[in-house]
Amino acid sequence: MRAARERILADVRSSLNRDRIGADLEAELRARIAAHRRNPTPARAAMLDHRAQVDLFVTMAEEVQATVARVSSIAVVPEAVAHYLAAENLPAQLVMAPDPSLDAIPWTDCCRFDAAAPRQTTRSALQAATPRSPRPGRLC
Repeated sequence: MRAARERILADVRSSLNRDRIGADLEAELRARIAAHRRNPTPARAAMLDHRAQVDLFVTMAEEVQATVARVSSIAVVPEAVAHYLAAENLPAQLVMAPDPSLDAIPWTDCCRFDAAAPRQTTRSALQAATPRSPRPGRLC
Protein backbone atom coordinates (compact mmCIF):
# COMPACT_ATOMS: atom_id res chain seq x y z
CA MET A 1 0.00 0.00 0.00
CA ARG A 2 2.88 2.33 0.80
CA ALA A 3 4.33 1.76 -2.67
CA ALA A 4 1.02 2.71 -4.29
CA ARG A 5 0.86 5.88 -2.18
CA GLU A 6 4.41 6.83 -3.13
CA ARG A 7 3.65 6.19 -6.81
CA ILE A 8 0.58 8.46 -6.65
CA LEU A 9 2.51 11.21 -4.87
CA ALA A 10 5.34 10.90 -7.41
CA ASP A 11 2.80 11.33 -10.22
CA VAL A 12 1.37 14.42 -8.53
CA ARG A 13 4.86 15.91 -8.04
CA SER A 14 5.68 15.15 -11.67
CA SER A 15 2.52 16.85 -12.92
CA LEU A 16 3.47 19.92 -10.86
CA ASN A 17 7.06 19.82 -12.16
CA ARG A 18 8.34 19.47 -8.57
CA ASP A 19 10.76 17.19 -6.84
CA ARG A 20 10.39 15.80 -3.35
CA ILE A 21 10.57 18.57 -0.73
CA GLY A 22 13.60 18.81 1.52
CA ALA A 23 13.67 17.54 5.09
CA ASP A 24 13.78 21.10 6.52
CA LEU A 25 10.67 22.21 4.62
CA GLU A 26 8.90 18.96 5.49
CA ALA A 27 9.64 19.50 9.20
CA GLU A 28 8.42 23.11 8.98
CA LEU A 29 5.17 22.04 7.30
CA ARG A 30 4.56 19.23 9.80
CA ALA A 31 5.08 21.69 12.69
CA ARG A 32 2.66 24.16 11.10
CA ILE A 33 0.00 21.46 10.74
CA ALA A 34 0.57 20.24 14.30
CA ALA A 35 0.22 23.79 15.69
CA HIS A 36 -3.23 24.10 14.09
CA ARG A 37 -3.63 27.78 14.73
CA ARG A 38 -7.11 29.24 14.88
CA ASN A 39 -8.34 30.62 11.58
CA PRO A 40 -8.11 34.39 11.31
CA THR A 41 -11.26 36.46 11.67
CA PRO A 42 -12.02 38.37 8.44
CA ALA A 43 -11.54 42.15 8.74
CA ARG A 44 -15.25 42.77 8.16
CA ALA A 45 -16.03 40.87 11.39
CA ALA A 46 -12.94 41.52 13.52
CA MET A 47 -14.39 44.57 15.28
CA LEU A 48 -17.79 42.97 15.93
CA ASP A 49 -18.84 41.27 19.14
CA HIS A 50 -19.83 37.58 18.94
CA ARG A 51 -23.57 38.28 18.47
CA ALA A 52 -22.86 40.68 15.59
CA GLN A 53 -20.47 38.15 14.02
CA VAL A 54 -23.23 35.53 14.11
CA ASP A 55 -25.70 38.01 12.60
CA LEU A 56 -23.23 38.80 9.82
CA PHE A 57 -22.71 35.09 9.15
CA VAL A 58 -26.48 34.51 8.95
CA THR A 59 -26.95 37.47 6.60
CA MET A 60 -24.18 36.28 4.29
CA ALA A 61 -25.42 32.66 4.35
CA GLU A 62 -28.97 33.73 3.48
CA GLU A 63 -27.64 35.89 0.63
CA VAL A 64 -26.46 32.68 -1.04
CA GLN A 65 -29.78 30.89 -0.37
CA ALA A 66 -28.60 28.87 2.64
CA THR A 67 -31.22 27.99 5.21
CA VAL A 68 -30.47 29.10 8.76
CA ALA A 69 -32.48 28.24 11.84
CA ARG A 70 -31.56 29.69 15.22
CA VAL A 71 -32.19 27.38 18.16
CA SER A 72 -32.11 27.95 21.90
CA SER A 73 -29.92 24.92 22.66
CA ILE A 74 -28.26 21.95 21.03
CA ALA A 75 -31.05 19.73 22.41
CA VAL A 76 -33.59 21.28 20.03
CA VAL A 77 -31.47 20.88 16.88
CA PRO A 78 -33.21 17.58 15.93
CA GLU A 79 -36.59 19.30 16.13
CA ALA A 80 -35.36 22.13 13.88
CA VAL A 81 -33.93 19.63 11.39
CA ALA A 82 -37.18 17.61 11.42
CA HIS A 83 -39.16 20.81 10.81
CA TYR A 84 -36.89 21.72 7.87
CA LEU A 85 -37.19 18.25 6.33
CA ALA A 86 -40.98 18.32 6.66
CA ALA A 87 -41.24 21.85 5.22
CA GLU A 88 -39.15 20.81 2.21
CA ASN A 89 -41.02 17.48 1.86
CA LEU A 90 -37.75 15.58 2.24
CA PRO A 91 -37.40 12.04 3.60
CA ALA A 92 -36.43 11.55 7.24
CA GLN A 93 -33.01 10.27 6.28
CA LEU A 94 -29.87 12.12 7.28
CA VAL A 95 -26.28 11.94 6.17
CA MET A 96 -23.76 13.74 8.30
CA ALA A 97 -20.02 14.24 8.48
CA PRO A 98 -18.31 12.49 11.38
CA ASP A 99 -17.81 15.14 14.03
CA PRO A 100 -17.94 14.88 17.84
CA SER A 101 -20.10 18.01 18.11
CA LEU A 102 -22.70 16.48 15.76
CA ASP A 103 -22.46 13.09 17.49
CA ALA A 104 -23.42 14.77 20.80
CA ILE A 105 -26.81 15.85 19.43
CA PRO A 106 -29.74 13.61 20.50
CA TRP A 107 -30.82 12.67 16.98
CA THR A 108 -33.00 9.74 18.04
CA ASP A 109 -35.49 12.20 19.55
CA CYS A 110 -36.75 13.32 16.13
CA CYS A 111 -34.71 11.98 13.26
CA ARG A 112 -33.31 8.69 12.04
CA PHE A 113 -30.24 7.57 10.18
CA ASP A 114 -30.98 4.94 7.58
CA ALA A 115 -28.53 2.04 7.53
CA ALA A 116 -28.64 2.28 3.74
CA ALA A 117 -27.04 5.73 4.00
CA PRO A 118 -23.81 5.29 5.98
CA ARG A 119 -22.15 8.25 7.64
CA GLN A 120 -20.04 10.15 5.14
CA THR A 121 -16.31 10.42 5.66
CA THR A 122 -15.89 13.78 3.97
CA ARG A 123 -16.13 17.13 5.71
CA SER A 124 -19.47 18.77 4.96
CA ALA A 125 -22.35 20.39 6.70
CA LEU A 126 -25.24 18.33 7.96
CA GLN A 127 -27.51 17.75 5.02
CA ALA A 128 -30.62 15.81 4.17
CA ALA A 129 -30.04 12.74 2.06
CA THR A 130 -32.39 12.16 -0.85
CA PRO A 131 -32.20 8.37 -1.36
CA ARG A 132 -35.19 6.23 -0.43
CA SER A 133 -36.52 6.60 3.10
CA PRO A 134 -38.09 3.81 5.16
CA ARG A 135 -41.29 5.85 5.49
CA PRO A 136 -41.40 8.72 2.96
CA GLY A 137 -43.13 11.81 4.26
CA ARG A 138 -42.89 10.70 7.92
CA LEU A 139 -40.32 12.19 10.27
CA CYS A 140 -41.06 10.48 13.58
